Amino acid sequence: MQILRQQVGAQTHRARSIVALLALSIASLGLLTTVDDAALVVSGSVAAAGSGFGRALVWLIDARVTSCVVCAVLYLTTKHLARDEPRGRRVDWRLVVVVALFWVLGSVVSVFVIGVYVPSLPRSVDIAAFIGFGLLGEELLFRGALFALATRTLPARRWMPIVWTAALFSAQHLQFYHYHVSANALVQLGYSFPMGLVLGYIRSEARRVWPAVATHVATNAVTVLHGIILS
Repeated sequence: MQILRQQVGAQTHRARSIVALLALSIASLGLLTTVDDAALVVSGSVAAAGSGFGRALVWLIDARVTSCVVCAVLYLTTKHLARDEPRGRRVDWRLVVVVALFWVLGSVVSVFVIGVYVPSLPRSVDIAAFIGFGLLGEELLFRGALFALATRTLPARRWMPIVWTAALFSAQHLQFYHYHVSANALVQLGYSFPMGLVLGYIRSEARRVWPAVATHVATNAVTVLHGIILS
């Protein structure tokens, strides 16, 4: 009887993990902009008063601080679910660094030599979101919370979480184009999917999210540097 209860409990827990993964996966496609837009509506009355606090609050929301906080909460409540395998293997940090450098150098070539489309960042708040809070929110959501749930739920834990989160990471960029499939949006999607694979591999190999965050920062910094040089 006790064994049966344990089996039923394990199946129930797995079913809950599957539901949580699917729900968060769907929500992730518009979570960042939805949270920040809602925060702007709530803070509208404060900003309308013209106070310095109101302007600072709007700046923080535009910098994606609010969505970053929500993603941090999701990460902290799910990180214990991650099942990184094999547990006894030491992290090959040399491999992690080589993969990260290879990707960043490829980004340099893509932006400065090939001339792929890069988003415009005309304001300081845009830069703060692009290489700061917005980026951190993305990593805590995709390589953090969703990756942890995926390792708990999906088969072939080594690669399925990487592919799953990469696909969602790529698709969620449509929210920044108001879900309009333009040429620039397609370029963004095409670039974001392999980037998601690389970041997911780094997350899996390092068994922690922060190396993926650092790689993402370095990648986006290439775009910022490109804008500074051209300005």
